[in-house]
Amino acid sequence: MDSAQLVLFAVPATTWLLSALHILWDRFAFTGI
Repeated sequence: MDSAQLVLFAVPATTWLLSALHILWDRFAFTGI
């Protein structure tokens, strides 16, 4: 795997991870946990 393929994989993976963490954070904050 070269650097270009690594970037193409890492960018959407990082975006998905950040969005998932944001959803979980909002859910926990909303429930008061």
